[in-house]
Amino acid sequence: MRLPVLAEIDDVVAAEVLLPTFPQQLSDSEVAEAVADAFIRPTLNRDNGDLTILALENGCLAVKFEGHCAGCPYAQNTLQNVIVKTFRQYMPQIKTVELKE
Repeated sequence: MRLPVLAEIDDVVAAEVLLPTFPQQLSDSEVAEAVADAFIRPTLNRDNGDLTILALENGCLAVKFEGHCAGCPYAQNTLQNVIVKTFRQYMPQIKTVELKE
């Protein structure tokens, strides 16, 4: 699936409704991937890192750092100040974000 432009993602997630241009309703997992693609991965990719979303269940998002981010001494800072804040902003249904090894 090709991701919609950033403004559409922001509108969809913030309003928690679908825009008429979407052919089908997005699941929470699809929205999480779209948020990661739009707002988190570009920053991590610049440092040769990445983020894998492992699971999203009962308001808990499990993620794993890849590449240089996996062993980075700033990983916890990135998790709390970038990843958690971004997901909570765009997906208020996410209550916790857990980093898995």
